[in-house]
Amino acid sequence: MAGGVTTISVRNILMVLVVILGLAIGLALNSAQQTAFKFSLPEVEAPVPVPSLTQQEEAPVLSPVVMYSERDVITEYLLQREQSRSAQLELLKEVASDPESATMVKQEAQKRIIELARLVELEVNVTGLLRSEGFNDPMVVASEYGVTVSIGTPMLSDTEASRIGNLVSRMSGVDPKQIVILERGRK
Repeated sequence: MAGGVTTISVRNILMVLVVILGLAIGLALNSAQQTAFKFSLPEVEAPVPVPSLTQQEEAPVLSPVVMYSERDVITEYLLQREQSRSAQLELLKEVASDPESATMVKQEAQKRIIELARLVELEVNVTGLLRSEGFNDPMVVASEYGVTVSIGTPMLSDTEASRIGNLVSRMSGVDPKQIVILERGRK
Protein backbone atom coordinates (compact mmCIF):
# COMPACT_ATOMS: atom_id res chain seq x y z
CA MET A 1 0.00 0.00 0.00
CA ALA A 2 1.65 3.18 -1.19
CA GLY A 3 0.23 6.57 -0.23
CA GLY A 4 -3.13 5.13 0.87
CA VAL A 5 -3.81 3.50 -2.52
CA THR A 6 -4.49 -0.24 -2.59
CA THR A 7 -3.15 -2.07 -5.62
CA ILE A 8 -5.28 -4.93 -6.95
CA SER A 9 -3.63 -7.26 -9.39
CA VAL A 10 -5.23 -8.16 -12.69
CA ARG A 11 -5.08 -11.83 -11.70
CA ASN A 12 -7.17 -11.10 -8.59
CA ILE A 13 -9.72 -9.21 -10.64
CA LEU A 14 -9.96 -12.06 -13.15
CA MET A 15 -10.26 -14.62 -10.35
CA VAL A 16 -13.11 -12.64 -8.79
CA LEU A 17 -14.82 -12.40 -12.18
CA VAL A 18 -14.47 -16.17 -12.75
CA VAL A 19 -15.88 -16.90 -9.28
CA ILE A 20 -18.80 -14.55 -9.86
CA LEU A 21 -19.39 -16.11 -13.27
CA GLY A 22 -19.31 -19.60 -11.74
CA LEU A 23 -21.84 -18.57 -9.11
CA ALA A 24 -24.07 -16.98 -11.74
CA ILE A 25 -23.95 -20.11 -13.88
CA GLY A 26 -24.68 -22.29 -10.85
CA LEU A 27 -27.65 -20.14 -9.89
CA ALA A 28 -28.92 -20.12 -13.46
CA LEU A 29 -28.62 -23.91 -13.76
CA ASN A 30 -30.29 -24.37 -10.37
CA SER A 31 -33.09 -22.01 -11.34
CA ALA A 32 -33.52 -23.76 -14.69
CA GLN A 33 -33.70 -27.15 -12.96
CA GLN A 34 -36.26 -25.91 -10.47
CA THR A 35 -38.50 -24.40 -13.12
CA ALA A 36 -38.08 -27.35 -15.48
CA PHE A 37 -39.82 -29.66 -13.01
CA LYS A 38 -42.73 -27.39 -12.05
CA PHE A 39 -46.09 -28.35 -13.39
CA SER A 40 -49.68 -27.79 -12.47
CA LEU A 41 -52.51 -30.26 -12.30
CA PRO A 42 -55.68 -29.49 -14.18
CA GLU A 43 -58.55 -28.35 -12.03
CA VAL A 44 -61.23 -30.95 -11.49
CA GLU A 45 -64.86 -29.93 -10.97
CA ALA A 46 -65.96 -33.02 -9.04
CA PRO A 47 -63.84 -35.00 -6.61
CA VAL A 48 -62.24 -38.05 -8.13
CA PRO A 49 -63.20 -41.21 -6.25
CA VAL A 50 -60.27 -43.01 -4.66
CA PRO A 51 -60.54 -46.78 -4.85
CA SER A 52 -60.42 -48.42 -1.45
CA LEU A 53 -58.06 -51.27 -0.73
CA THR A 54 -59.11 -54.53 0.85
CA GLN A 55 -57.04 -56.07 3.60
CA GLN A 56 -55.45 -58.47 1.11
CA GLU A 57 -54.31 -55.72 -1.22
CA GLU A 58 -51.36 -53.55 -0.42
CA ALA A 59 -50.94 -50.02 -1.58
CA PRO A 60 -48.20 -49.67 -4.16
CA VAL A 61 -45.05 -48.13 -2.77
CA LEU A 62 -43.67 -45.35 -4.89
CA SER A 63 -40.05 -44.51 -4.44
CA PRO A 64 -39.09 -40.84 -4.75
CA VAL A 65 -35.50 -41.90 -5.37
CA VAL A 66 -34.31 -41.45 -8.92
CA MET A 67 -31.46 -43.73 -9.90
CA TYR A 68 -28.84 -42.35 -12.23
CA SER A 69 -26.40 -44.51 -14.06
CA GLU A 70 -22.70 -43.79 -13.88
CA ARG A 71 -22.84 -42.77 -17.55
CA ASP A 72 -25.61 -40.22 -16.75
CA VAL A 73 -23.51 -38.65 -14.01
CA ILE A 74 -20.44 -38.44 -16.24
CA THR A 75 -22.44 -37.01 -19.13
CA GLU A 76 -23.97 -34.40 -16.81
CA TYR A 77 -20.52 -33.47 -15.49
CA LEU A 78 -19.07 -33.14 -18.99
CA LEU A 79 -22.03 -30.97 -20.04
CA GLN A 80 -21.64 -28.70 -17.00
CA ARG A 81 -17.88 -28.45 -17.57
CA GLU A 82 -18.44 -27.47 -21.21
CA GLN A 83 -21.05 -24.86 -20.23
CA SER A 84 -18.77 -23.41 -17.57
CA ARG A 85 -15.81 -23.22 -19.94
CA SER A 86 -17.93 -21.65 -22.67
CA ALA A 87 -19.11 -18.98 -20.26
CA GLN A 88 -15.54 -18.33 -19.08
CA LEU A 89 -14.31 -18.15 -22.66
CA GLU A 90 -17.08 -15.74 -23.64
CA LEU A 91 -16.28 -13.46 -20.70
CA LEU A 92 -12.56 -13.56 -21.43
CA LYS A 93 -13.15 -12.76 -25.11
CA GLU A 94 -15.27 -9.77 -24.12
CA VAL A 95 -12.55 -8.50 -21.78
CA ALA A 96 -9.82 -9.08 -24.39
CA SER A 97 -11.72 -7.23 -27.11
CA ASP A 98 -13.12 -4.39 -24.97
CA PRO A 99 -11.43 -1.16 -26.10
CA GLU A 100 -11.88 0.26 -22.59
CA SER A 101 -10.01 -2.62 -20.90
CA ALA A 102 -6.52 -1.88 -19.68
CA THR A 103 -3.71 -3.40 -21.73
CA MET A 104 -2.60 -5.65 -18.85
CA VAL A 105 -6.15 -6.91 -18.35
CA LYS A 106 -6.46 -7.68 -22.06
CA GLN A 107 -3.15 -9.55 -22.02
CA GLU A 108 -4.18 -11.61 -18.97
CA ALA A 109 -7.50 -12.46 -20.65
CA GLN A 110 -5.67 -13.52 -23.81
CA LYS A 111 -3.28 -15.69 -21.76
CA ARG A 112 -6.22 -17.36 -20.00
CA ILE A 113 -7.96 -18.01 -23.34
CA ILE A 114 -4.81 -19.72 -24.61
CA GLU A 115 -4.51 -21.72 -21.37
CA LEU A 116 -8.15 -22.89 -21.60
CA ALA A 117 -7.58 -23.99 -25.19
CA ARG A 118 -4.43 -25.86 -24.14
CA LEU A 119 -6.26 -27.66 -21.32
CA VAL A 120 -9.14 -28.70 -23.60
CA GLU A 121 -6.69 -29.99 -26.21
CA LEU A 122 -4.75 -31.88 -23.55
CA GLU A 123 -7.93 -33.54 -22.24
CA VAL A 124 -8.99 -34.61 -25.73
CA ASN A 125 -5.53 -35.92 -26.62
CA VAL A 126 -5.00 -37.86 -23.38
CA THR A 127 -8.52 -39.33 -23.58
CA GLY A 128 -7.86 -40.49 -27.15
CA LEU A 129 -4.48 -41.95 -26.20
CA LEU A 130 -5.92 -43.88 -23.26
CA ARG A 131 -8.75 -45.23 -25.43
CA SER A 132 -6.28 -46.31 -28.10
CA GLU A 133 -4.26 -48.09 -25.41
CA GLY A 134 -7.35 -50.13 -24.47
CA PHE A 135 -8.43 -48.38 -21.29
CA ASN A 136 -12.18 -48.47 -20.73
CA ASP A 137 -14.13 -45.20 -20.94
CA PRO A 138 -11.43 -42.73 -19.82
CA MET A 139 -12.39 -39.28 -18.59
CA VAL A 140 -9.65 -36.67 -18.22
CA VAL A 141 -9.80 -33.40 -16.31
CA ALA A 142 -6.81 -31.07 -16.74
CA SER A 143 -6.10 -27.90 -14.82
CA GLU A 144 -3.11 -25.73 -14.07
CA TYR A 145 -2.64 -27.85 -10.93
CA GLY A 146 -2.46 -31.28 -12.55
CA VAL A 147 -4.39 -33.96 -14.40
CA THR A 148 -7.06 -36.30 -13.06
CA VAL A 149 -7.85 -39.45 -15.01
CA SER A 150 -10.91 -41.58 -14.31
CA ILE A 151 -11.00 -45.04 -15.90
CA GLY A 152 -14.19 -47.09 -16.23
CA THR A 153 -12.64 -50.12 -14.57
CA PRO A 154 -13.45 -51.24 -11.02
CA MET A 155 -9.89 -52.34 -10.28
CA LEU A 156 -6.65 -51.31 -11.96
CA SER A 157 -3.50 -53.28 -11.38
CA ASP A 158 -0.40 -51.44 -10.21
CA THR A 159 1.09 -52.02 -13.66
CA GLU A 160 -1.95 -50.47 -15.40
CA ALA A 161 -1.98 -47.47 -13.05
CA SER A 162 1.74 -46.95 -13.61
CA ARG A 163 1.26 -47.22 -17.38
CA ILE A 164 -1.55 -44.64 -17.29
CA GLY A 165 0.57 -42.28 -15.17
CA ASN A 166 3.53 -42.60 -17.53
CA LEU A 167 1.39 -42.04 -20.65
CA VAL A 168 -0.30 -38.97 -19.16
CA SER A 169 2.97 -37.54 -17.88
CA ARG A 170 4.74 -37.95 -21.22
CA MET A 171 1.87 -36.48 -23.22
CA SER A 172 1.10 -33.60 -20.87
CA GLY A 173 4.49 -32.78 -19.40
CA VAL A 174 2.85 -32.89 -15.96
CA ASP A 175 4.89 -34.29 -13.07
CA PRO A 176 3.59 -37.76 -12.12
CA LYS A 177 3.00 -36.47 -8.57
CA GLN A 178 0.36 -34.15 -10.03
CA ILE A 179 -1.55 -36.96 -11.75
CA VAL A 180 -4.49 -38.58 -9.98
CA ILE A 181 -5.88 -41.86 -11.32
CA LEU A 182 -9.38 -42.93 -10.27
CA GLU A 183 -11.21 -46.19 -10.87
CA ARG A 184 -14.95 -46.24 -11.58
CA GLY A 185 -17.40 -49.05 -11.79
CA ARG A 186 -18.70 -51.75 -9.54
CA LYS A 187 -16.21 -53.78 -7.56
